Amino acid sequence: MNLYPLPSLAQEPPAIPTRRLEPSLPTPPYRYSDILPKHFTNGSRPDNIAAADNTPSDNPTTDDGVVTLRGFLWPDQVHRRERLDAAIEIARRTPATVDAADAGAWVEEQLAAPVHGVATVVYHSIVLQYLPRASFDRMRAALHDAGRRATAEAPLHWLRMEPAGTVADIRLQSWPHGEDRLLGTSGFHGPPVEWGASPS
Repeated sequence: MNLYPLPSLAQEPPAIPTRRLEPSLPTPPYRYSDILPKHFTNGSRPDNIAAADNTPSDNPTTDDGVVTLRGFLWPDQVHRRERLDAAIEIARRTPATVDAADAGAWVEEQLAAPVHGVATVVYHSIVLQYLPRASFDRMRAALHDAGRRATAEAPLHWLRMEPAGTVADIRLQSWPHGEDRLLGTSGFHGPPVEWGASPS
């Protein structure tokens, strides 16, 4: 029989050597909140901001929602956390209606009729790879159908940032003419961004 004596609970545990690691933070910190675009700081804002998500939160700008969003980032991703905090600040200042809907069906409904005197912009980033094929096909068809109805007084723009190999393309297609331009490229989470417009 083997006996393994356990230390008394009253005994002090042995000291465990520790090593303190200092965080490696960027210097100086990049703060989007210091360089917000004028339309976020001068009181002007778009006529309407709306979005769709298949599982939206009831209130995306609550403190609990912020904690949840931050939980999706690795702790060492300091720059991404700063960009997220800046986006949260923009969301607090400029709230948007978020509908529970499939992307394809939602875009189709939103673009059912052109709005005279208003430029409509459909924007998304790093989302197409997550959509079911049927939803993507429906969204693209709705955009092209709406593009055929667009006029100079009711233009339509499709702005997107989506993967294109090792970078993400930033593209803009505009109607009534339908020109599709490559505005630049970026990393999948933002920087580095390289601007350089070219038609394609």
